[in-house]
Amino acid sequence: MSRDVASTSTGVLPRRPKTGGRKAGTPNKRTVERQRAIEAIKASGKDPVTFFADLLRNEDAPLELRFQAARELAPFVHPKLASIEARTGGHTHEDRLEQLQRLLADD
Repeated sequence: MSRDVASTSTGVLPRRPKTGGRKAGTPNKRTVERQRAIEAIKASGKDPVTFFADLLRNEDAPLELRFQAARELAPFVHPKLASIEARTGGHTHEDRLEQLQRLLADD
């Protein structure tokens, strides 16, 4: 929905047509950068983990790019901890310890 008039306190003035800017369908800088990175991965024939590891080791690469590679690789090196529900069956740690000690003493 486009407006061809602009309202002011004194009345309605005609609005000029839009000029300049990026043409419709033209990718922005980030999209172009992402497409180049994907093409580089495909051209190298490496899997993404190896590609990011090589990028991380490259000291000539821009620091921001190396940080991004480290962020992508982090889940493969240090997995996220998951919260789990403890199923104690109503027994305390001490109760279970006594039970295990009795089992060991019986053997």
